[in-house]
Amino acid sequence: MPGGNFWYNKLMLKIITVPAAILHKKSTPIKKIDQEITTLAKKMIDVIRHGSEDQRIGVGLSAVQVGHPLRLLVVYDPEPQTNLILVNPKITWRSAKMTQGLDHRNFPYEGCLSVPQIFGLVKRHQAIKAHWQDLAGKIHAEKFSGFVATVIQHEEDHLNGILFTQRVLEQQGQLYRLEPTNNQDVLIPIKL
Repeated sequence: MPGGNFWYNKLMLKIITVPAAILHKKSTPIKKIDQEITTLAKKMIDVIRHGSEDQRIGVGLSAVQVGHPLRLLVVYDPEPQTNLILVNPKITWRSAKMTQGLDHRNFPYEGCLSVPQIFGLVKRHQAIKAHWQDLAGKIHAEKFSGFVATVIQHEEDHLNGILFTQRVLEQQGQLYRLEPTNNQDVLIPIKL
């Protein structure tokens, strides 16, 4: 049975889904990292690690996706199983090399808790350098590559009011709907 905070957090944070207008607005910088911001970040980690109200689990989440248009995002890095909390993140460098889809994964398609059951391949920079503050206000700068770089780019897009579906369409890619067919989930191309 999950810890007490999990059930409290699950009830407190609701994932905002399309077509909510807030998802298309640019988030504002956090001026002061206080207990409210710290609590929000920890609740967001609970959502990506343990599931949202409808049991969906993610690998990243931006504050705007839970109704707080603030420049805050969280990422779960499965290797080495750590949580990253980025306050006021800014990508300051992007590699020339691009990737399409989530590398080294059995399921390379991007999805989003705010766009349920929709997936697509997105071209993103293979490596990035990001600057951000942690919950203590300390400034960090770090280079990320592969999976974590992709997730940070996806979440930073949220902070700028951009959904992954927009990226797929800009890149003239294909969107898919995940549908149960014959007792298994299948990606069905969406006709636009």
